[in-house]
Amino acid sequence: MSYDFATLQVCKHTIVDESSILDSETRSRLTFQKQPISGVSVTVDGNTIPANGLFGKQSVVFARKEPYRITKNVSDLIYVANKLGEARYVELPPGLAISAKTLTSYLNIHIPEAAFVVKNGHVVAEPKLGETLLFKNPRLVDPAVSLPATTRVEGCYRDLGIIAGREARYTLIYPGWKVESNDVLNEYYLVFDNSIRNSTPVVNLTYNTIAPFCSRCQGSTYEFDYRVVDSSYETVRNTDLLAQELDKFMFTQIGSHFKWRWLGSDLFNQIGGKSLDASSRVNLDITNAFATYQNIKTQQASTFRMQNVTDAEFPASILRVNSSSPPDDPTVVVADILISNRAQQEVPLTRVIGNPDPLSLAGTSSAYIFRG
Repeated sequence: MSYDFATLQVCKHTIVDESSILDSETRSRLTFQKQPISGVSVTVDGNTIPANGLFGKQSVVFARKEPYRITKNVSDLIYVANKLGEARYVELPPGLAISAKTLTSYLNIHIPEAAFVVKNGHVVAEPKLGETLLFKNPRLVDPAVSLPATTRVEGCYRDLGIIAGREARYTLIYPGWKVESNDVLNEYYLVFDNSIRNSTPVVNLTYNTIAPFCSRCQGSTYEFDYRVVDSSYETVRNTDLLAQELDKFMFTQIGSHFKWRWLGSDLFNQIGGKSLDASSRVNLDITNAFATYQNIKTQQASTFRMQNVTDAEFPASILRVNSSSPPDDPTVVVADILISNRAQQEVPLTRVIGNPDPLSLAGTSSAYIFRG
């Protein structure tokens, strides 16, 4: 069975990596070039920025690996403070060979400001969003080391490998953002919560717009491009292959292929001629393109038998070709085509020849433009 890579697909009207410039005064606002309706994503200097902002994570790693020895009244206190600066002592259970897993379970209960995990035998204090955990230096409140608690904290820091003054917290790198609009000016803005610190940031926007503004399909709601599904190119076979290959013969300008000059038709040059009306010329050119395509498929079936041309993909005959111009756009011709394959299946095709105004196609059904 022969196949080809699928190219026809419904357009998602996605604008990808649109370059934008920050407002020079506020350094927090930029303008969309087209109307965004969904799927907005923002990158600044190559970093994807979530709507709530991009944060950097600063963790605290206990330098010593398990097992840990904690001695009562000697090395059993941790001195911590939260984001409000409220400090407290946390007493640890004594033991001669405490595992990192056991210690993290205890710390997660008694110090909820951070998430304690085990990595390669080390205890790691990872920050929680909106929280801060500081391992305070006890000598800041007891310079003379006159309190028993100070020596207990220093002993614990030494045996666990904690460096006084280290802090587990999230740092805001890029602010969050939201989409706003100005109905009077019919403009749409992306507004950051705070100013971007970089003096010359590279900002790119990706978003979905509406069909008349789409630069990929020009408002037709369909586009021709490869698509990857499950790590492989999507393919077409049988009647879908017949329709796609006939499109190649109809919509390739004849003589434009560097090797096969016979491939294609002269459809786009048929509109605007003087000898016959456009519809008649289009009907004739489609019939000629079909005949050429049918001849090539016959050669494929007889010469390259390993490709196994199926009855469903073989173009047996063209049953109908009716072309006419829509009342709202006389510069194009709509061709209604009915093909029969060797399996006696009818394959209807509706094609637009020309370069229509996208607004003239807005709201029309997919059958008006492509095969239903």
